[in-house]
Amino acid sequence: AGTALDAATGRPLAGVRVLVESTDGVPLAVQPEQTTAGDGRFQLAVPSGAHRVVFSREGWTSAYRVVATEAGQGLDVFDPRLTPRSVGTTLDTSGGRVNGSGREGSYLDVPAGALTAATSIAVTGLEEQALPAPLPLGWSPRGAVWVEASGAISTATLRMVVDQPNGLSLEVVKLDAASLTWKSLGSTQVVGGAVTFPLLPGNSGASAYAAVDADRGATAPPAAVVGAPLGGVLPGGQVVSASVVFDPEQVLPSQRSEATVSYVLGADSNVPSGTALTLEIREELRLLDGEVRREEPFFADLAIYRTAEGSAGTPRSVFGLMPSEAAALLPIELGRDDVVVNLYGSGGGGGNVVGSGGGSVSSSQGDRLDIAAGALDVPTAVVVERRAVADLPLSLPSGLAVGDVVGVVRLDLGGRTLRLPASLTLALGSAPVSGQDGLLLQVVDRGRGPVLHAVARLLATAEGFTTAPIGASDSGDLPFDGVRRGGFYLFVKTPPLGFFRGTTFGTNGVARGGIEVSVRDAVVRPWVQASAEPSGLYVLPSIVGAVMVTARDGVDAIEVASAIPAADARVDLDLQLRVVGPRLVSTTPVDGATAVPLGIEPTATFSEAVAPISVSSSIALVEILGDGSERALDVTFEVQGSLVRVIPTATLAPDARHELRIGTGVVDLQGNALENASVVAFRTALAPPPSDALDLSKVVLFEPDASGFARVVGRAGAVPSGTLLVVENASALVTVPSVESNLDGSFETSIAATVEHTILLHVLRPAANELIVELGPFRTADLKGAVVGPRGVRFTTVDGYEIGVLADTFTSLARVRVNPLATGVTEPVLPEGLSTTADFALDFGGATAEKPLEIALPRPLAATGDGPFFLLRLIDLNGSD
Repeated sequence: AGTALDAATGRPLAGVRVLVESTDGVPLAVQPEQTTAGDGRFQLAVPSGAHRVVFSREGWTSAYRVVATEAGQGLDVFDPRLTPRSVGTTLDTSGGRVNGSGREGSYLDVPAGALTAATSIAVTGLEEQALPAPLPLGWSPRGAVWVEASGAISTATLRMVVDQPNGLSLEVVKLDAASLTWKSLGSTQVVGGAVTFPLLPGNSGASAYAAVDADRGATAPPAAVVGAPLGGVLPGGQVVSASVVFDPEQVLPSQRSEATVSYVLGADSNVPSGTALTLEIREELRLLDGEVRREEPFFADLAIYRTAEGSAGTPRSVFGLMPSEAAALLPIELGRDDVVVNLYGSGGGGGNVVGSGGGSVSSSQGDRLDIAAGALDVPTAVVVERRAVADLPLSLPSGLAVGDVVGVVRLDLGGRTLRLPASLTLALGSAPVSGQDGLLLQVVDRGRGPVLHAVARLLATAEGFTTAPIGASDSGDLPFDGVRRGGFYLFVKTPPLGFFRGTTFGTNGVARGGIEVSVRDAVVRPWVQASAEPSGLYVLPSIVGAVMVTARDGVDAIEVASAIPAADARVDLDLQLRVVGPRLVSTTPVDGATAVPLGIEPTATFSEAVAPISVSSSIALVEILGDGSERALDVTFEVQGSLVRVIPTATLAPDARHELRIGTGVVDLQGNALENASVVAFRTALAPPPSDALDLSKVVLFEPDASGFARVVGRAGAVPSGTLLVVENASALVTVPSVESNLDGSFETSIAATVEHTILLHVLRPAANELIVELGPFRTADLKGAVVGPRGVRFTTVDGYEIGVLADTFTSLARVRVNPLATGVTEPVLPEGLSTTADFALDFGGATAEKPLEIALPRPLAATGDGPFFLLRLIDLNGSD
């Protein structure tokens, strides 16, 4: 068991095929295999012995492991990290150069005659944690590549960038595909930040190469022998503590940070390179409406390596980490990833193996899962572990206090579902209060976010709490699901309960399962149920007294008033859905929000998918002006099922009142209208004060060059030194560049764009909210002009002319340019009695201005006398100047 990881993001990787090719060197007639889901987890039942395991995914590098298992015991596999494969280059028989991905400078030179036919070759750079197979203990990688060719290469030279100083000798090794050992190709010196060496004849398919360095001192491995596998040392020593530093510390959801883990070793310091540890990574997202989302924690193995040659090499690990996909999709205000370094294998990959005969598995705290005979059809490594409320992938809902949660247990069943419900016991060390009611709640996600689902009643025992049996007679009485799947389970104390039971029906009157049922009195009870498939049977725990019972499938719903007469009572209640229109579930920002970021893209979440064609005419974003009038803002819409994102074409005005208006013209995919119209009022944040050490007037956006890239230049004093800045193209999906300002507060970067695009600058300030400003207008390369659209702008040319253009002056994009003329020179000569103080030519690029422009001269008027002064335009009437 283990987790397949994406080396680029540092997160679990779906779609990885895990295949056991052979056992004890003998190819298997039936090869156990599994494809990872979104959590990247895999678990395969194998006999005892040594197994060769291959991890592969189309378009990615592969990974390999040799693992040995014992009968009845689960084994944690060192987590493989796969790397997106670079795009191949096709060479013909005349040869050529194939540049590698990753660190710039790696390439493969193929001489003429080395290929017998056109061959596609890809060279992919590998990070230190993404080697396809582990190095023996005592060796550290300084650089690695994955070379993949569609045909044989008789000879070639590989240049591989490394992170060692020039002049040092490194051992070059190749992964032997047959034995999965790293074999030495010889040593070579670092020149120009890289090692260069010839490849062995006959290369084809995929091969991995690495430049490695040996530990010195007590952890030194045997010397390498050309053509022989690298030797290693025995594990040893102790890691006392670890610390993690991210560079950069703050990123956008689409950006990656590089983490460096530093270690403090025990007194002997005899910890060899390659020693394995395990990371636990937890992510928490705070949404713009104040809701907190927690992604389910995941574990990722990593190896310790040393920084430099010699015994003084510092132990450390380097890996990349990006925020989750949820961070990019949800409207978040702030997110954080917490990384904890643990002993190797603490991710719960191992465990006791339970087969078809059933068995019991316990946690270190004594919590126990009892699996009945026949519940599993294949041997499965089962893990039971005690967890904390903070580990849950959701915040506790209203109506459930932390004190009500007696304990949290996480089960790993390898993705399998038990045929029969298991018994789960929480060990408390003493008996609970006799007669205490309780429920076992499971965290489930049916596509609309995690919720709590009641799966069993709890019984107080001498050990603690255990689930009440669910037998054949109970299926009709109280048809709970029971413990059948892996995940988080909460043992919860409750007031005295009774139970609604019955069948859910669709709008057509036919029994249907998969319908969510919930109950509320003064508050919504913190659990939901889902009726069984396909029977529609359900059981819903409820407090004693009058309540409202709701059945909903996300599209249709019904709400019924009912009551539980006494504790442990059963109330039969069938529920038939009725057709209803969509409901507005939530918005970001929430109604009444203040200090909303200027770059907000308001969202509205409905109870079901809505018709995109109905949105543009039924949702509006307006600014309430100081005199009480209003201005409709230009917006576009992005509809993703039930989520509608309102995207302003311009950054919202600071410290201004806004309203998001949602009308009943919004309809679902069946044409049912929204139940009620809504108005969400909010106020945007203040613009940063001058004391904030920001002077964004010193930031200039240049129009795109011939290659389609627009430069963004900040002059000295634009931002504080060391500020992380990110430039975003809000109109197109392009690479988002980031840059850190210089000591004097200047910076420069570029982004793919056209003059029609909206460019935003994100200023990520330490210990302060992120600042988002819209850049513009696009300036000409000589700073004498600007690209002006219907919105209107104000800008100052390099010669000091300040130009003000009102909104709707130009009906389309126009390039407004000011060309100063030599002082006192005009053609023809001015009429007698007139003199000139500042002459210039104003160019609109052939466009016509529908309104006057405001022009401020770069210096005071210096004419004699009091004036008057006129701005004269030189025109041609019938050939006369």
